[in-house]
Amino acid sequence: KNPDGRTWMRFDREILFEHIRTELPGMDLRPGLAAVQCPVLVMAGEEDPVTPPEDAAEIVAALPPRWRAGFERFPGVGHGAWRDDPEAAERVLRAFLS
Repeated sequence: KNPDGRTWMRFDREILFEHIRTELPGMDLRPGLAAVQCPVLVMAGEEDPVTPPEDAAEIVAALPPRWRAGFERFPGVGHGAWRDDPEAAERVLRAFLS
């Protein structure tokens, strides 16, 4: 268990901005979600600038109904509930896995 995911992550602003400029505008992974064949838990941070809760809800809607296992929203959390609120994320994940 790593109480602080930031200790092993490397943030590179240049890579982030290059991704935002070149890849992100055309990225749409929703069509591929129709092929999902396992239960899925979508965790969305209320303050996520990359995948806001409204976009996460679209991800959930693109999943086959049979595999829509869960959708959890985390208040005060950005892009990564496991990092911003590890205790809440762990509770949700443990419930999902059990």
